[in-house]
Amino acid sequence: VEQGELRFRQMFCSTCHSLAVTRAGETKLIGGDIGPELTKVGSKVNQDWLAAWLRNPQAYLPHSQMPRYEWSDEDLFKVTHYITTTLNDPDLLSDVPKLGAPQSEEIQLGRRLFLEKGCASCHVIRDVSPQKDFGPDLSSLGGKNVSQLEFGQARIPRNLIAYLQVKITDPLSVNPAARMPQYQLKPEDLDAITTALLSMTGTSSASGMARLIVPRAQATFHPAGAFGAVYERYQCSVCHRFNGFGGDLAPDLSYEGSRAQRKWLIAFLKNPQTLRPTLTLRMPQFNMTDQEASLLADYIGMVFQSPEVIPAAGSGEKEFTPHLASVGKQLYEVKYQCQSCHTIGSAGGYVGPNLSNVGNWMTTSWIEAWLKNPQALVPGTIEPRRTFTDGEVKALTAYLLTLRESGRVKPRARGAAVQGGGR
Repeated sequence: VEQGELRFRQMFCSTCHSLAVTRAGETKLIGGDIGPELTKVGSKVNQDWLAAWLRNPQAYLPHSQMPRYEWSDEDLFKVTHYITTTLNDPDLLSDVPKLGAPQSEEIQLGRRLFLEKGCASCHVIRDVSPQKDFGPDLSSLGGKNVSQLEFGQARIPRNLIAYLQVKITDPLSVNPAARMPQYQLKPEDLDAITTALLSMTGTSSASGMARLIVPRAQATFHPAGAFGAVYERYQCSVCHRFNGFGGDLAPDLSYEGSRAQRKWLIAFLKNPQTLRPTLTLRMPQFNMTDQEASLLADYIGMVFQSPEVIPAAGSGEKEFTPHLASVGKQLYEVKYQCQSCHTIGSAGGYVGPNLSNVGNWMTTSWIEAWLKNPQALVPGTIEPRRTFTDGEVKALTAYLLTLRESGRVKPRARGAAVQGGGR
Protein backbone atom coordinates (compact mmCIF):
# COMPACT_ATOMS: atom_id res chain seq x y z
CA VAL A 1 0.00 0.00 0.00
CA GLU A 2 2.82 2.43 0.86
CA GLN A 3 4.51 1.83 -2.49
CA GLY A 4 1.19 2.40 -4.26
CA GLU A 5 0.69 5.68 -2.42
CA LEU A 6 4.21 6.75 -3.37
CA ARG A 7 3.54 6.09 -7.06
CA PHE A 8 0.15 7.83 -6.78
CA ARG A 9 1.89 10.93 -5.47
CA GLN A 10 4.78 10.67 -7.92
CA MET A 11 2.33 10.61 -10.83
CA PHE A 12 0.71 13.75 -9.36
CA CYS A 13 -2.83 12.44 -9.76
CA SER A 14 -3.96 15.39 -7.61
CA THR A 15 -3.16 17.73 -10.49
CA CYS A 16 -6.49 16.70 -12.03
CA HIS A 17 -8.26 14.89 -9.16
CA SER A 18 -9.15 16.17 -5.69
CA LEU A 19 -8.97 14.39 -2.34
CA ALA A 20 -10.68 15.32 0.92
CA VAL A 21 -8.04 16.15 3.54
CA THR A 22 -8.84 16.81 7.21
CA ARG A 23 -6.55 19.15 9.09
CA ALA A 24 -7.21 20.67 12.52
CA GLY A 25 -10.72 19.29 12.42
CA GLU A 26 -11.55 20.96 9.09
CA THR A 27 -12.04 18.96 5.89
CA LYS A 28 -11.12 20.52 2.55
CA LEU A 29 -10.80 19.28 -1.02
CA ILE A 30 -7.18 19.48 -2.19
CA GLY A 31 -6.28 19.08 -5.86
CA GLY A 32 -7.65 19.77 -9.33
CA ASP A 33 -11.16 19.64 -10.71
CA ILE A 34 -10.57 18.26 -14.21
CA GLY A 35 -11.32 14.71 -13.10
CA PRO A 36 -13.70 13.38 -10.42
CA GLU A 37 -12.94 13.42 -6.71
CA LEU A 38 -11.13 10.25 -5.61
CA THR A 39 -11.65 10.34 -1.84
CA LYS A 40 -13.99 7.31 -1.78
CA VAL A 41 -13.44 5.90 -5.26
CA GLY A 42 -12.13 2.62 -3.81
CA SER A 43 -15.67 1.85 -2.61
CA LYS A 44 -17.02 2.34 -6.11
CA VAL A 45 -14.70 0.35 -8.39
CA ASN A 46 -13.00 -3.01 -8.24
CA GLN A 47 -9.29 -3.45 -8.76
CA ASP A 48 -9.50 -5.27 -12.11
CA TRP A 49 -11.69 -2.58 -13.68
CA LEU A 50 -9.49 0.17 -12.27
CA ALA A 51 -6.34 -1.43 -13.71
CA ALA A 52 -7.98 -1.67 -17.14
CA TRP A 53 -9.11 1.95 -16.92
CA LEU A 54 -5.69 3.26 -15.94
CA ARG A 55 -4.02 1.27 -18.70
CA ASN A 56 -6.24 2.75 -21.43
CA PRO A 57 -9.07 5.14 -20.41
CA GLN A 58 -10.18 5.75 -24.01
CA ALA A 59 -10.85 2.03 -24.53
CA TYR A 60 -13.70 2.35 -22.02
CA LEU A 61 -14.71 5.97 -22.63
CA PRO A 62 -13.50 7.26 -26.03
CA HIS A 63 -14.01 10.94 -25.16
CA SER A 64 -12.22 10.71 -21.79
CA GLN A 65 -9.76 13.53 -21.09
CA MET A 66 -7.52 11.34 -18.96
CA PRO A 67 -4.05 10.74 -20.44
CA ARG A 68 -2.92 7.20 -21.20
CA TYR A 69 0.16 6.70 -19.03
CA GLU A 70 2.99 4.30 -19.71
CA TRP A 71 2.15 2.15 -16.69
CA SER A 72 4.10 -0.98 -15.91
CA ASP A 73 2.19 -4.01 -14.58
CA GLU A 74 3.93 -3.52 -11.25
CA ASP A 75 2.87 0.14 -11.05
CA LEU A 76 -0.72 -0.74 -11.93
CA PHE A 77 -0.92 -3.33 -9.18
CA LYS A 78 0.58 -1.03 -6.55
CA VAL A 79 -1.54 2.01 -7.42
CA THR A 80 -4.84 0.13 -7.79
CA HIS A 81 -4.19 -1.73 -4.55
CA TYR A 82 -3.58 1.58 -2.76
CA ILE A 83 -6.72 3.18 -4.22
CA THR A 84 -9.08 0.27 -3.50
CA THR A 85 -7.81 -0.35 0.03
CA THR A 86 -7.19 3.24 1.20
CA LEU A 87 -9.35 5.66 -0.76
CA ASN A 88 -12.64 4.23 0.39
CA ASP A 89 -15.40 4.53 2.98
CA PRO A 90 -16.17 1.27 4.85
CA ASP A 91 -19.56 2.61 5.91
CA LEU A 92 -20.62 3.85 2.48
CA LEU A 93 -22.43 0.64 1.54
CA SER A 94 -23.22 -0.60 5.05
CA ASP A 95 -26.98 -0.21 4.62
CA VAL A 96 -27.06 -1.88 1.18
CA PRO A 97 -28.38 -5.45 1.44
CA LYS A 98 -26.04 -8.25 0.42
CA LEU A 99 -27.19 -9.71 -2.86
CA GLY A 100 -26.62 -13.22 -4.09
CA ALA A 101 -25.68 -14.25 -7.60
CA PRO A 102 -28.15 -12.72 -10.11
CA GLN A 103 -30.70 -15.00 -11.75
CA SER A 104 -31.43 -14.79 -15.49
CA GLU A 105 -34.98 -13.52 -14.77
CA GLU A 106 -33.57 -10.73 -12.62
CA ILE A 107 -31.12 -9.76 -15.35
CA GLN A 108 -33.89 -9.53 -17.93
CA LEU A 109 -36.05 -7.48 -15.56
CA GLY A 110 -33.17 -5.12 -14.88
CA ARG A 111 -32.55 -4.70 -18.61
CA ARG A 112 -36.24 -3.87 -19.20
CA LEU A 113 -36.31 -1.37 -16.33
CA PHE A 114 -33.08 0.21 -17.63
CA LEU A 115 -34.93 1.01 -20.86
CA GLU A 116 -38.31 1.87 -19.38
CA LYS A 117 -36.94 4.28 -16.80
CA GLY A 118 -34.94 6.19 -19.37
CA CYS A 119 -31.48 5.20 -18.17
CA ALA A 120 -30.43 4.61 -21.79
CA SER A 121 -31.00 8.28 -22.58
CA CYS A 122 -27.85 9.19 -20.63
CA HIS A 123 -25.95 5.93 -20.10
CA VAL A 124 -24.59 3.34 -22.49
CA ILE A 125 -24.28 -0.38 -21.79
CA ARG A 126 -23.29 -3.27 -24.00
CA ASP A 127 -25.87 -4.41 -26.59
CA VAL A 128 -28.24 -1.53 -25.78
CA SER A 129 -28.40 1.30 -28.32
CA PRO A 130 -28.46 4.77 -26.74
CA GLN A 131 -31.76 6.60 -27.12
CA LYS A 132 -31.76 9.93 -28.92
CA ASP A 133 -34.16 12.86 -28.59
CA PHE A 134 -35.48 11.22 -25.45
CA GLY A 135 -36.70 14.36 -23.71
CA PRO A 136 -38.79 17.24 -25.08
CA ASP A 137 -37.27 20.35 -26.62
CA LEU A 138 -36.89 22.95 -23.87
CA SER A 139 -35.61 25.82 -26.02
CA SER A 140 -38.95 27.72 -25.88
CA LEU A 141 -40.37 26.37 -22.62
CA GLY A 142 -40.07 29.73 -20.84
CA GLY A 143 -42.29 31.38 -23.47
CA LYS A 144 -45.23 28.95 -23.22
CA ASN A 145 -48.70 30.02 -22.16
CA VAL A 146 -50.31 28.21 -19.23
CA SER A 147 -52.91 26.79 -21.60
CA GLN A 148 -50.13 24.90 -23.37
CA LEU A 149 -49.03 23.04 -20.23
CA GLU A 150 -50.21 19.62 -19.07
CA PHE A 151 -50.69 19.73 -15.28
CA GLY A 152 -52.18 16.24 -14.99
CA GLN A 153 -53.39 15.47 -11.47
CA ALA A 154 -50.83 17.70 -9.78
CA ARG A 155 -52.37 19.92 -7.11
CA ILE A 156 -50.32 23.02 -7.71
CA PRO A 157 -51.02 26.62 -8.74
CA ARG A 158 -51.72 26.87 -12.47
CA ASN A 159 -48.72 28.96 -13.43
CA LEU A 160 -45.46 28.32 -15.26
CA ILE A 161 -43.14 28.58 -12.27
CA ALA A 162 -45.08 26.04 -10.20
CA TYR A 163 -45.26 23.74 -13.23
CA LEU A 164 -41.50 23.87 -13.81
CA GLN A 165 -40.64 23.23 -10.19
CA VAL A 166 -42.94 20.25 -9.77
CA LYS A 167 -41.73 18.80 -13.08
CA ILE A 168 -38.21 18.88 -11.65
CA THR A 169 -38.93 17.66 -8.13
CA ASP A 170 -41.86 15.29 -8.72
CA PRO A 171 -42.34 14.56 -12.43
CA LEU A 172 -44.68 11.60 -11.84
CA SER A 173 -47.27 13.88 -10.23
CA VAL A 174 -47.64 15.67 -13.56
CA ASN A 175 -47.22 12.67 -15.82
CA PRO A 176 -47.43 9.17 -14.26
CA ALA A 177 -45.75 7.70 -17.35
CA ALA A 178 -42.77 10.07 -17.13
CA ARG A 179 -39.26 8.58 -17.25
CA MET A 180 -37.55 11.66 -15.89
CA PRO A 181 -35.59 11.02 -12.66
CA GLN A 182 -36.83 12.63 -9.44
CA TYR A 183 -34.14 14.99 -8.22
CA GLN A 184 -33.51 16.09 -4.64
CA LEU A 185 -32.39 19.69 -5.01
CA LYS A 186 -31.67 22.45 -2.57
CA PRO A 187 -34.14 25.37 -2.78
CA GLU A 188 -31.48 27.69 -4.20
CA ASP A 189 -30.53 25.14 -6.88
CA LEU A 190 -34.18 24.62 -7.80
CA ASP A 191 -34.65 28.39 -8.15
CA ALA A 192 -31.53 28.63 -10.33
CA ILE A 193 -32.72 25.88 -12.69
CA THR A 194 -36.21 27.40 -12.83
CA THR A 195 -34.75 30.79 -13.72
CA ALA A 196 -32.66 29.23 -16.47
CA LEU A 197 -35.69 27.46 -17.95
CA LEU A 198 -37.78 30.64 -17.81
CA SER A 199 -35.09 32.38 -19.85
CA MET A 200 -35.51 29.87 -22.69
CA THR A 201 -38.18 31.72 -24.63
CA GLY A 202 -37.36 30.48 -28.11
CA THR A 203 -36.34 32.41 -31.20
CA SER A 204 -36.14 36.17 -30.81
CA SER A 205 -38.62 38.29 -32.72
CA ALA A 206 -35.62 40.07 -34.19
CA SER A 207 -34.27 36.83 -35.65
CA GLY A 208 -33.49 38.59 -38.90
CA MET A 209 -30.63 40.36 -37.13
CA ALA A 210 -28.96 37.01 -36.52
CA ARG A 211 -27.92 36.93 -40.17
CA LEU A 212 -25.90 40.10 -39.60
CA ILE A 213 -23.85 38.52 -36.81
CA VAL A 214 -20.65 36.79 -37.82
CA PRO A 215 -19.88 34.11 -35.23
CA ARG A 216 -16.32 33.94 -33.97
CA ALA A 217 -14.46 30.95 -35.34
CA GLN A 218 -13.64 28.42 -32.64
CA ALA A 219 -9.96 27.55 -32.40
CA THR A 220 -9.04 23.94 -32.87
CA PHE A 221 -5.82 21.97 -32.95
CA HIS A 222 -5.84 18.29 -33.83
CA PRO A 223 -2.45 17.45 -35.36
CA ALA A 224 -1.97 14.37 -37.49
CA GLY A 225 0.89 11.92 -37.78
CA ALA A 226 3.16 10.59 -35.09
CA PHE A 227 3.05 13.80 -33.05
CA GLY A 228 -0.75 13.78 -33.15
CA ALA A 229 -0.84 10.23 -31.80
CA VAL A 230 1.34 11.13 -28.80
CA TYR A 231 -0.51 14.44 -28.30
CA GLU A 232 -3.84 12.58 -28.12
CA ARG A 233 -2.44 9.79 -25.95
CA TYR A 234 -1.36 12.19 -23.23
CA GLN A 235 -4.30 14.59 -23.75
CA CYS A 236 -1.96 17.59 -23.83
CA SER A 237 -4.72 20.08 -24.71
CA VAL A 238 -6.66 19.34 -21.51
CA CYS A 239 -4.16 21.44 -19.55
CA HIS A 240 -2.16 23.34 -22.20
CA ARG A 241 -3.28 25.75 -24.90
CA PHE A 242 -2.04 25.43 -28.48
CA ASN A 243 -2.68 28.38 -30.82
CA GLY A 244 -5.84 29.32 -28.95
CA PHE A 245 -7.12 25.77 -28.40
CA GLY A 246 -6.97 23.86 -25.13
CA GLY A 247 -7.04 24.37 -21.38
CA ASP A 248 -5.58 27.00 -19.12
CA LEU A 249 -4.43 24.95 -16.13
CA ALA A 250 -0.84 24.86 -17.44
CA PRO A 251 1.23 27.28 -19.57
CA ASP A 252 0.28 28.16 -23.14
CA LEU A 253 2.67 26.21 -25.40
CA SER A 254 1.98 28.14 -28.61
CA TYR A 255 5.50 29.63 -28.51
CA GLU A 256 7.26 26.89 -26.56
CA GLY A 257 9.53 26.09 -29.51
CA SER A 258 11.01 29.58 -29.29
CA ARG A 259 11.35 29.46 -25.50
CA ALA A 260 12.72 26.05 -24.54
CA GLN A 261 15.95 24.34 -25.54
CA ARG A 262 15.44 20.89 -27.07
CA LYS A 263 17.63 19.02 -24.58
CA TRP A 264 15.87 20.63 -21.61
CA LEU A 265 12.43 19.96 -23.09
CA ILE A 266 13.16 16.26 -23.58
CA ALA A 267 14.43 15.95 -20.00
CA PHE A 268 11.37 17.83 -18.69
CA LEU A 269 8.90 15.65 -20.58
CA LYS A 270 10.48 12.50 -19.19
CA ASN A 271 10.87 13.88 -15.68
CA PRO A 272 8.78 17.05 -15.05
CA GLN A 273 10.26 19.38 -12.47
CA THR A 274 8.61 22.25 -10.67
CA LEU A 275 9.45 25.73 -11.93
CA ARG A 276 7.15 27.50 -9.45
CA PRO A 277 7.58 25.91 -5.99
CA THR A 278 4.57 27.70 -4.48
CA LEU A 279 2.06 25.97 -6.74
CA THR A 280 0.31 22.83 -5.53
CA LEU A 281 -0.29 21.41 -9.01
CA ARG A 282 2.30 20.26 -11.51
CA MET A 283 2.68 18.21 -14.64
CA PRO A 284 2.32 14.46 -13.98
CA GLN A 285 5.10 12.04 -14.79
CA PHE A 286 3.76 10.12 -17.78
CA ASN A 287 6.69 7.68 -18.04
CA MET A 288 7.24 8.76 -21.64
CA THR A 289 9.67 6.81 -23.75
CA ASP A 290 12.77 8.48 -25.17
CA GLN A 291 11.22 8.29 -28.63
CA GLU A 292 8.00 10.00 -27.53
CA ALA A 293 9.81 12.80 -25.68
CA SER A 294 12.12 13.42 -28.65
CA LEU A 295 9.19 13.41 -31.05
CA LEU A 296 7.28 16.00 -29.00
CA ALA A 297 10.36 18.19 -28.54
CA ASP A 298 11.22 18.14 -32.25
CA TYR A 299 7.67 19.02 -33.32
CA ILE A 300 7.34 21.76 -30.69
CA GLY A 301 10.67 23.24 -31.72
CA MET A 302 9.68 23.27 -35.37
CA VAL A 303 6.03 24.39 -35.19
CA PHE A 304 5.41 26.43 -32.05
CA GLN A 305 7.47 29.51 -32.82
CA SER A 306 6.87 33.13 -31.90
CA PRO A 307 7.15 35.74 -34.67
CA GLU A 308 8.66 38.04 -32.05
CA VAL A 309 11.62 35.71 -31.45
CA ILE A 310 13.99 35.46 -34.39
CA PRO A 311 16.87 33.06 -33.69
CA ALA A 312 19.14 34.79 -36.17
CA ALA A 313 18.71 38.05 -34.27
CA GLY A 314 19.90 36.50 -31.01
CA SER A 315 23.42 37.29 -29.90
CA GLY A 316 26.00 34.59 -30.30
CA GLU A 317 26.98 33.09 -26.97
CA LYS A 318 30.63 33.86 -27.73
CA GLU A 319 29.79 37.51 -27.10
CA PHE A 320 28.72 36.69 -23.56
CA THR A 321 32.03 36.98 -21.76
CA PRO A 322 32.55 36.42 -18.02
CA HIS A 323 32.94 40.17 -17.60
CA LEU A 324 29.60 40.81 -19.33
CA ALA A 325 27.94 38.17 -17.14
CA SER A 326 29.39 39.90 -14.05
CA VAL A 327 27.85 43.18 -15.17
CA GLY A 328 24.54 41.39 -15.70
CA LYS A 329 24.69 39.94 -12.20
CA GLN A 330 25.02 43.42 -10.76
CA LEU A 331 22.08 44.63 -12.81
CA TYR A 332 20.01 41.64 -11.68
CA GLU A 333 20.81 41.95 -7.98
CA VAL A 334 21.38 45.67 -7.39
CA LYS A 335 19.87 47.96 -10.00
CA TYR A 336 16.71 46.03 -10.89
CA GLN A 337 16.53 43.63 -7.90
CA CYS A 338 15.03 40.81 -9.93
CA GLN A 339 15.41 38.52 -6.90
CA SER A 340 12.30 40.19 -5.46
CA CYS A 341 10.21 37.96 -7.74
CA HIS A 342 12.56 35.22 -8.95
CA THR A 343 14.47 32.53 -7.08
CA ILE A 344 18.03 31.43 -7.77
CA GLY A 345 19.14 28.57 -5.60
CA SER A 346 17.41 28.98 -2.25
CA ALA A 347 17.18 32.79 -2.29
CA GLY A 348 14.65 35.10 -3.90
CA GLY A 349 10.93 35.57 -4.38
CA TYR A 350 8.25 33.21 -5.60
CA VAL A 351 6.19 35.44 -7.88
CA GLY A 352 7.98 34.43 -11.07
CA PRO A 353 9.52 31.12 -12.14
CA ASN A 354 12.68 29.74 -10.57
CA LEU A 355 15.71 30.79 -12.65
CA SER A 356 18.28 28.42 -11.12
CA ASN A 357 18.44 26.41 -14.35
CA VAL A 358 17.39 29.03 -16.89
CA GLY A 359 20.67 28.65 -18.80
CA ASN A 360 19.73 25.07 -19.67
CA TRP A 361 16.04 25.89 -20.06
CA MET A 362 15.55 28.99 -22.24
CA THR A 363 17.02 29.91 -25.59
CA THR A 364 19.20 32.97 -25.95
CA SER A 365 16.79 34.56 -28.41
CA TRP A 366 13.81 34.10 -26.09
CA ILE A 367 15.63 35.66 -23.11
CA GLU A 368 16.61 38.72 -25.15
CA ALA A 369 13.12 39.14 -26.63
CA TRP A 370 11.52 38.66 -23.19
CA LEU A 371 13.70 41.30 -21.56
CA LYS A 372 12.80 43.79 -24.29
CA ASN A 373 9.02 43.22 -24.27
CA PRO A 374 7.55 40.34 -22.23
CA GLN A 375 3.95 41.32 -23.07
CA ALA A 376 4.62 40.79 -26.78
CA LEU A 377 5.41 37.13 -26.03
CA VAL A 378 2.83 36.47 -23.30
CA PRO A 379 0.03 39.07 -23.30
CA GLY A 380 -1.15 39.81 -19.79
CA THR A 381 1.99 38.59 -18.06
CA ILE A 382 2.73 40.42 -14.80
CA GLU A 383 6.43 40.65 -15.68
CA PRO A 384 7.13 44.42 -15.81
CA ARG A 385 8.39 45.90 -19.06
CA ARG A 386 11.62 47.63 -18.17
CA THR A 387 13.37 50.25 -20.23
CA PHE A 388 16.55 48.23 -20.57
CA THR A 389 19.23 49.52 -22.89
CA ASP A 390 20.57 47.13 -25.52
CA GLY A 391 23.74 46.80 -23.46
CA GLU A 392 21.76 45.88 -20.34
CA VAL A 393 19.77 43.26 -22.27
CA LYS A 394 23.03 41.65 -23.42
CA ALA A 395 24.54 41.77 -19.93
CA LEU A 396 21.45 40.28 -18.24
CA THR A 397 21.23 37.59 -20.92
CA ALA A 398 24.90 36.73 -20.40
CA TYR A 399 24.34 36.34 -16.66
CA LEU A 400 21.16 34.28 -17.00
CA LEU A 401 22.88 31.89 -19.40
CA THR A 402 25.44 31.10 -16.68
CA LEU A 403 22.68 29.76 -14.39
CA ARG A 404 22.81 26.03 -15.02
CA GLU A 405 22.17 23.03 -12.79
CA SER A 406 23.77 19.90 -14.18
CA GLY A 407 21.73 17.60 -11.94
CA ARG A 408 18.39 18.82 -13.28
CA VAL A 409 18.66 16.98 -16.57
CA LYS A 410 19.18 13.57 -14.96
CA PRO A 411 16.10 11.32 -14.66
CA ARG A 412 14.68 11.04 -11.18
CA ALA A 413 15.00 7.70 -9.42
CA ARG A 414 11.78 5.68 -9.63
CA GLY A 415 11.53 5.29 -5.87
CA ALA A 416 12.36 8.85 -4.96
CA ALA A 417 9.71 10.87 -3.19
CA VAL A 418 8.37 13.75 -5.18
CA GLN A 419 7.15 17.04 -3.82
CA GLY A 420 6.60 20.48 -5.28
CA GLY A 421 4.32 22.62 -7.31
CA GLY A 422 3.45 23.03 -10.94
CA ARG A 423 5.05 24.44 -13.93
